[in-house]
Amino acid sequence: MNKLTTEYLYADFKSVAEYTPQYASAFFEKYANYFKTVNTLKDRTDLNLYIELTWQHLHMLYVKNRYAETFTTSTTYLKIIDNEIHRLDCSSAQNDWYDGILLFNGMSAYRLGAFKVSTPIFKRLTQYDGKNENFKTWYRYSIYQQNRWLSKLVTIVCAILLLTVNVFDKQITSYLLKMTMLGFATVGFIATLCFDQYIKRAFKKPPHQ
Repeated sequence: MNKLTTEYLYADFKSVAEYTPQYASAFFEKYANYFKTVNTLKDRTDLNLYIELTWQHLHMLYVKNRYAETFTTSTTYLKIIDNEIHRLDCSSAQNDWYDGILLFNGMSAYRLGAFKVSTPIFKRLTQYDGKNENFKTWYRYSIYQQNRWLSKLVTIVCAILLLTVNVFDKQITSYLLKMTMLGFATVGFIATLCFDQYIKRAFKKPPHQ
């Protein structure tokens, strides 16, 4: 295994006509020790090949719905790649393949419900490419999921206000206070309902890979 190089693995991976998930799974299982032990690359060319192979590995894991493994593996790969980009002074390696690795990192975090983790990743991607609609969709959806607790909190508060008015109707002597509470609760319910319906219509399906 010590004689293996990234260039050799890349050539071996590219030696077939079709890259199926089954093929990729067998390939990365065969060379698992190499990817577990390598943490430095020979040069910029080696780094670019390693980044592309990394994308292929993560793609295989993600399409198999192995989200936890996709997240941990992509996080490990990114640490190695970012260190090598800095060491080799190779900012050009932050290309579409690199963005794809970040995307898998964010998508797997999102699928695991870690929205506080996925949101900054998608934000970073939109900063890299502000015209990419897929990045922007993932970013918006992740923000919504991260902030859903606000909608739930408003609903709970509104329900408490309505319940309070109904239970303590006679004790609340101020007509203005009673109308204010009812008005806030009604507006809050309508606002959260409209917002949730908008989100459901805007994002009927999960964002694309």
